[in-house]
Amino acid sequence: MSETTTPVAIDVTKAELQIALSKEGLQYQQLLQEGENLTFTKDGLVEQGASLKTLRSVQKKLGDIENPYTANWKAWNEARKSLVDPVADVLKRKEAEYRKLALEIEADKKKAEQEKERVSGIKQAIDSFFIAQSQAIAGAKTLGELTAIEKIIGSHKANKARYAEFLPDLVGKAENLTPLIKQQKDNIRKLEAVKEAEAKATESGDDQAVLDAMEAKESLQNKFDEVNIKAQEQAVGMATRVETVVVPEVVLPAAPKPRRSVWVFESVDINETLKKMPNFVELSLNKEKVDEYLKAKKAEGIDGEEFTVFGIRFYIQKSF
Repeated sequence: MSETTTPVAIDVTKAELQIALSKEGLQYQQLLQEGENLTFTKDGLVEQGASLKTLRSVQKKLGDIENPYTANWKAWNEARKSLVDPVADVLKRKEAEYRKLALEIEADKKKAEQEKERVSGIKQAIDSFFIAQSQAIAGAKTLGELTAIEKIIGSHKANKARYAEFLPDLVGKAENLTPLIKQQKDNIRKLEAVKEAEAKATESGDDQAVLDAMEAKESLQNKFDEVNIKAQEQAVGMATRVETVVVPEVVLPAAPKPRRSVWVFESVDINETLKKMPNFVELSLNKEKVDEYLKAKKAEGIDGEEFTVFGIRFYIQKSF
């Protein structure tokens, strides 16, 4: 219908419906006006409510009258549906295939990023470990300290869980610290011997021996400085070589651009949420279970129109 004919068609249809009501003794405009004029009072509510039955009857009869245009409307919808459904079916299946591959690409991309982070974390851990142990060796003043360092290095050399496939690399580099530890132990032993000789010389009053001991300590200090320099060079050198470890680059297909991207959320620990942000959690009744309980109680028989149990109020809701 065009816009110019629609009002006329509506008026004709309304007239036809009113005639159909008249044939059943129902005058539409009169009933409508009587309904508008209807006034309720508490004293006459029962009698006055009967007037509502007539209005309900008119409403039902209008609803029951078959629409003469329904058949054409259904035919048009069925024709459209016959064209839309095959397209929707193909689109649904192909979108599912497309989405599946797109999600796989996203998953592969995330996996590659996680692998890159994992490798980077191990490499950084190896760097930090050797820098820390090199500095510890250089700063060690007793044989006990060096023994402790050796035990730490030994425990890391056996830590497959932490260093994974890079453990052999760590073990190989750890061997580079062995000469430094050996040299530092030798320096400490010599220093202890010189200090002991100096103490004896001082006690005996042998000034020459005291001077010789002081000269020996100065010479040993140079040895300690040498170990310190070597330790720093060793740490830098090993860290640089760790950085040159080549991780194969995973070439992934280009991921399609999402048609829509929205932030969503899901609960991973509802107890933590309830503890830290209780206003984020909503508790509600399991309506299905409560309804099952109510049906069982009704079957047993309920006295009165209301009762409360389990913190739930059950009551009869009346409609007029």
